[in-house]
Amino acid sequence: MIQFKSFGITDIGRVRERNEDHILLGNELSNSGTVIGGASQNCLAIVADGIGGAPGGKEASFTTLSTFRKTIEEASQHPVQLETLRLAMESSNSAVYQTGQTQPELHGLGSTLAGCYLSSTQGEEKCIIFHAGDSRIYRYRSGFLKCLTRDHTVGEYWLAKGEIPWEEIQTSPYRFQLAQYIGKVKCDYSLEMGPILEVGDLIIACTDGLHDMLNQDVMESIIQTHLPDLELTANKLVEKVYQQGAKDNISMILISVQASTETPREQ
Repeated sequence: MIQFKSFGITDIGRVRERNEDHILLGNELSNSGTVIGGASQNCLAIVADGIGGAPGGKEASFTTLSTFRKTIEEASQHPVQLETLRLAMESSNSAVYQTGQTQPELHGLGSTLAGCYLSSTQGEEKCIIFHAGDSRIYRYRSGFLKCLTRDHTVGEYWLAKGEIPWEEIQTSPYRFQLAQYIGKVKCDYSLEMGPILEVGDLIIACTDGLHDMLNQDVMESIIQTHLPDLELTANKLVEKVYQQGAKDNISMILISVQASTETPREQ
């Protein structure tokens, strides 16, 4: 049997006047500082990056994750089922969209979302990944990072279709424009079973404030140097982003997959 330990951090960065990100770890929702998850057989971890601009961005990411949390809590499932996560995605999208429709000052707000649900209960291990927008889920294993999500951006859609040359995509001003996000009339989010987990794996959920500032080689080096200390690893990643200018808010949740040595608690 395996268990999960986790650590989340969200930081305003150097440039932005406010933090428009939120993180959800277990049932703890935060817009500043850190969240620590103890040993658990279940782990829900989500990051959200508001895209509506001040004040709408912060409102969008909060509404996204608070609605998601409420849906999961009302289902009261252990482990949480895939269809419940689908309902949470739909409910979050509807809540953000309706907020934008009913509050003129927040019209057009939206949020990215990237999350995972990991469980090891009843003799079954499960990894479910879901996202909308350009926040990402990574897996670190044996010294290498692998991105488990594909950005919902115009550039990535063009690349997948293969109809536009790579060089032209790289110079297009629309390549980073979000094609999907929480808060659209119809959000074509992604929800799928993730990879089989192994002891020693590290799962990372993060906003673009991390992955836009650090390439995978740099992230791998920092992770390899500072694991298994999740808090130190996260803080070193944030520190490196600051050295690169920290132009955006920075949010991440790190989840280590460990061999279970005792009876863990539900999270």
